[in-house]
Amino acid sequence: MNDFFLALGQSIHVDLFGMEALEIRQITVEELEDWLIVAQPIKEFLKDKDYSDAVLEQLFLEHGPYVIAMCALVTYLNQDELIKLGKDQPEFIRLMRHVLTVNQAYFKEKEPKRRGLKDSVKESTWFDSFHALIRHGHTHSEILKLSYGAFLAYLKAANKAYCRELASQLSRARMAHHGDAKTIKKQMDDLKAAD
Repeated sequence: MNDFFLALGQSIHVDLFGMEALEIRQITVEELEDWLIVAQPIKEFLKDKDYSDAVLEQLFLEHGPYVIAMCALVTYLNQDELIKLGKDQPEFIRLMRHVLTVNQAYFKEKEPKRRGLKDSVKESTWFDSFHALIRHGHTHSEILKLSYGAFLAYLKAANKAYCRELASQLSRARMAHHGDAKTIKKQMDDLKAAD
């Protein structure tokens, strides 16, 4: 899914099980507590696997209740309806593939790289993530309404902006330490002109 799909929290509508335009939506941050319970075993099963029919069939055989509950969270169908629809295996595999694709931000999420960070930084929490976004102008209630994919994208952008800001400050500190008055005055004039 592209950035605009994630940012707008869009859904897809597919024709499945003889139903027209069955909505499959992205999971939102406020729904993550329920989502993680059912989706984590699925994510672990799918690690380094594709969404082929054989893989999805095996996923359903091994984790059927989780798959049903996951599909219920992102469609208007309840678990009883999904159990009945699960008898149409080819259509249900298509449903699973769509749910996984629409929510690929969760299922294809990469583990963060942690090079040489101190233990206190390694143990970041959801509050740290929310704080980073709030510091960049988001509100708590807005963050909760974001799709999980948009949340990750905004968090990545906020972290990039923070790193650029630190790099800029480091560069200015180095210039102030080593620069002469003329160089510093020129830099200040350039910064004022950018306003």
